Amino acid sequence: ATSHLRRRRSAPFTRLAEGEHGGSLRRFLRSSGLVLYALLVGLFLAGYAAKYVHPKYLWWIQLVAIFLPYLSALVVLSAVPLVLTRRWALLALTGLLTLLVAVRFVPGGDRLDAGGVGPGERLGLLTINYPTVYTHREARVQTLTNLVNRLRPDIIALQEAWMGFAPDGSFNRARRDVSALIDSTSYRPVDGMRGQDRETNTPLLSLFPLGPTRYFELPVDPSGRLNARVARTECTWRRRKAVIYNLHMQSFGHNKPWREENTSLMNPRVWVRYLRQYRDAIRRRASQAEQLAQMIRDETDPVIVMGDFNSTSHNWDYTWIADGLTDAFRAAGGGWGATYHADYPFARIDFILLSEHFGVLSASVPDIVVSDHRPVFATVAWKEQ
Repeated sequence: ATSHLRRRRSAPFTRLAEGEHGGSLRRFLRSSGLVLYALLVGLFLAGYAAKYVHPKYLWWIQLVAIFLPYLSALVVLSAVPLVLTRRWALLALTGLLTLLVAVRFVPGGDRLDAGGVGPGERLGLLTINYPTVYTHREARVQTLTNLVNRLRPDIIALQEAWMGFAPDGSFNRARRDVSALIDSTSYRPVDGMRGQDRETNTPLLSLFPLGPTRYFELPVDPSGRLNARVARTECTWRRRKAVIYNLHMQSFGHNKPWREENTSLMNPRVWVRYLRQYRDAIRRRASQAEQLAQMIRDETDPVIVMGDFNSTSHNWDYTWIADGLTDAFRAAGGGWGATYHADYPFARIDFILLSEHFGVLSASVPDIVVSDHRPVFATVAWKEQ
């Protein structure tokens, strides 16, 4: 009886203690949720703004922009807990952010009706970064050869695929797996210009003759480091002239943080070093984009731009180059469209861009692994036949 009396007397104090503990936990969870939501909104707005802010200012938001699709998905999904907790003001903010997501990600562009264009009026374009780093060379050559023979693009733009020329500008040598691709298909390399550098890693292959190609690097200053490599080719297709740019914009470098030893990742100096490496790469790529964009805008003929941009459509340098051009996959592609990394694609950094003279019939990212990038394929046509 005495024990029972003691439990009854202590019950109110126990409930009070539990209530205080439960209230503290709820306040902690609520505060943590608000902090996470504010962080999400801040990162989303930073990544969204990267398209409009020159990398010489706030260069780091260019890194955030790479993950904008994922941040956008989290912003939209955040509406669920806000509804459950009746955070109506924050839900209204989420609605505005969702509108921004729709504006950025809704497809749009100059897509043509494929039914009104005959087979002979279609120009097939294929671009792929094709480096030497992958193993099983014979297997990947066969995989790419099968893809090429199935799609039959008229023009293939390769990046990181070394090729050399004779003093007269004619093709005379290539990397072994590139030579195997040429030998097993009916595609021929596009010659370089007489007296120019005799090597390139941005070659073009074509089913029909193209004009001599000028291969160069940006910045043009020979002292520049890790330059962008560009090929400019004049061609005539269906009795109309056009200019083709095949480009490989500067990457962040071969060294990656996740390739460091586990012990090194715990060292702050490692991350400081990589942040400096990425900062320098982003700023140099912006300078390259400015030079290349000016060249494209100075062209008087229709323009096709293909290649590895090493940036997404949410980054400043892509936006600067693509100004006034149509993104083929955005106009007519379907699905995710990510091209890097080929094993687990999370970002779209390879593009086919077209001037207003072209319309897009179709676009796709074939699901094959022949390098660390997946290819991009598009069929286009003149808007006025």
